Amino acid sequence: MLAEPALRKRPLAVRQKYLVVTCNYEARARGVDKLQSLVEARRACPDLVVRDGSDLTKYREMSEKVYGVLKRFGGAGARHERLGLDEVFVDVTAAAEANARGGGGAVGVVFEPDAEAEQEARALRAELELGATLGAGGGDGGGGDGDDADDEDDDDGWVPDAASAAPWPQPSQARAGPAPRCACGCVERLAAASRIAAAARVTLFKELGLTASCGVSTSKMLAKLAANLNKPNKQTTLLPQHAPALLLRLPPRALPGLG
Repeated sequence: MLAEPALRKRPLAVRQKYLVVTCNYEARARGVDKLQSLVEARRACPDLVVRDGSDLTKYREMSEKVYGVLKRFGGAGARHERLGLDEVFVDVTAAAEANARGGGGAVGVVFEPDAEAEQEARALRAELELGATLGAGGGDGGGGDGDDADDEDDDDGWVPDAASAAPWPQPSQARAGPAPRCACGCVERLAAASRIAAAARVTLFKELGLTASCGVSTSKMLAKLAANLNKPNKQTTLLPQHAPALLLRLPPRALPGLG
């Protein structure tokens, strides 16, 4: 897109050999998907623009620039971990602890589960706690399965990650709203982390012309899942108390390392 701005609004795919290795959202809306054959991609979208991605030099160069920008965020001693060419985990714990004392709300969307998902999560927690209690006493522990049958539903501002083909929660489950207060201070720390993430995204756009989606949570896995909830160019904060309700709605293949 940076090299050919005229293609920004056209369906675009990058190929390696005979496969689509990535594509933009315009192409995804037309039925193009990652790891799809070029024949299938062109059948789904006849006016698809295809560019060769065999030479990774320019992608690696841009990845280094992105990493260099993000290394400036998180404070002294912050850990930064790259995942592939276009993802970076940033541990902003220390900076969030310091910034949380100044107050301020979260930037972007704060995930809120619907009532049914929250009730299922509470029931599962109770069942697991009961099983742990029985197991500690020498009895038989219990277990249960959670349903994850929500249908995918597109809405304004809601762009599911078509690459995973996972039935992500509906837009109503990823809306902005007041976050519940808790004694441990995680809400304030995550709100501060969301402000750091927003500042990093603004810097990426100003210095490199790149937009980015971001997830903010208490672990790398939860942050990655949160990042997929609102794309493109948005960020989502997932509070730990809401994580079980989200996980119950996702198929196993949506979890990094399992699918």
